[in-house]
Amino acid sequence: VCFLFSVSLENVQIDVQDLTRGLDNAKKELVIRQTMKNVEIRSLEEFINIVQDKIDRLVKDAKLAQDAFNQCVEYFGEAPRTQSPSNFFSIFVKFQRAYQ
Repeated sequence: VCFLFSVSLENVQIDVQDLTRGLDNAKKELVIRQTMKNVEIRSLEEFINIVQDKIDRLVKDAKLAQDAFNQCVEYFGEAPRTQSPSNFFSIFVKFQRAYQ
């Protein structure tokens, strides 16, 4: 539980969004370079192909984490929209420390 408290789901989601935007920018750059003559694009194409799969997995994993959090919160009778992960898991950390 202490590990869960140290990882911010909100920060993970923000980082995944930033990475997705960065990939979108790389794709736009590739389109621009494809219209230019005598410009090497192979390395950018390879980068996009490699990173696309990784970012797709990150997006999928972030959604899975959010869904798991929502289910956990609902299991304990709370509303996911009104409960942040850091506040929710801090209750468990406090309980664990008091129990020890």
